[in-house]
Amino acid sequence: GADAMLAAKKAEAAAKLYEHMMKRNTMSFGSISASGDFSKDNCIFDIDVDLKFELHLDLGILGDIDISLPRVHFELHIDLSFIIQLVENAFKLLWKAITNAFNRIF
Repeated sequence: GADAMLAAKKAEAAAKLYEHMMKRNTMSFGSISASGDFSKDNCIFDIDVDLKFELHLDLGILGDIDISLPRVHFELHIDLSFIIQLVENAFKLLWKAITNAFNRIF
């Protein structure tokens, strides 16, 4: 009914206002890129993360908001076989601790 039409008109006006505001304003977060190398025995992932948060808002007579945080960049090299080996060794150590504790009790 009439309420739905009014809500739709207000939503359209808000969308136009947002579009107009963002023509002069920007927001960015940086980038993330990744690649993978898959073989029969292993998977190796290379992840490149470049974080750079920036926000620039022009608020007209109220002034501007400019936020620019320092860039954070790092690269990850993940070797699936290494992770599997790490988990296997952790469980071996855990099992050894459990059996040693069990042997001391009995």
